[in-house]
Amino acid sequence: MSGENYNILSRLPVLPDFGAEPPLSFKDCLSSFENENPKVAQLARIYAINVDLPSSAPLMDGSMRPGVVLVPGDFKDFTKIKRFFSKSTVEKVEFPEDLDLEKSFELYFRLAELEGENSGSKLFSDWVSFEVSFRNFIARARAKKLHIPEMPKKILRELVQTFAFEKFESEFLNVTDPIKEIELSESLRYQWLLDNDAWFSFSDDELLAYCMKLLCLERYQCLTQIEINTEE
Repeated sequence: MSGENYNILSRLPVLPDFGAEPPLSFKDCLSSFENENPKVAQLARIYAINVDLPSSAPLMDGSMRPGVVLVPGDFKDFTKIKRFFSKSTVEKVEFPEDLDLEKSFELYFRLAELEGENSGSKLFSDWVSFEVSFRNFIARARAKKLHIPEMPKKILRELVQTFAFEKFESEFLNVTDPIKEIELSESLRYQWLLDNDAWFSFSDDELLAYCMKLLCLERYQCLTQIEINTEE
């Protein structure tokens, strides 16, 4: 597959630094190679669900609309998400009838963990652990910022690992704008991808990292636009 990935990566534009406008859309990127490497395209779409989990509309129309600021809603039906995962993954997980937002995220990350194992993608498996750890860290940091008791429960505690979030925490605690919080979080996610992107290996993980970084850039641009519209 490295030969095919070399051809794909060679024709994709170089990604800019975080904060710059992406050279193409996430959707167009996947369309350009999904027939050549459907496995990576599938993992990229599963990653994109993480951005928009409570909203079923992006899942149904395939747009995945990154950059939406999410709030808990009436998300109950997980059946639309099942089709993004392999049959072998879905068969290993029990789907509760009643899902709140927290349970939805737990179910999503459990599915993502299994998909990473089934696909053999080290990047995707490592990302699941990083993202779960980061979300739990954010919950603790936000409780500290708001001077409220920290919730004792962690989402998928067994997946949580120790990452160096100390520098990020000091910046996070000084930010008061919720949009700025998200932007800061996205910059950390982008840096993690840069540190783990299997660069110049022409592997599936390098191609997947490209897609994941592209979505981070696209989401940041959407957040910036939300901030501009809010100021106006």
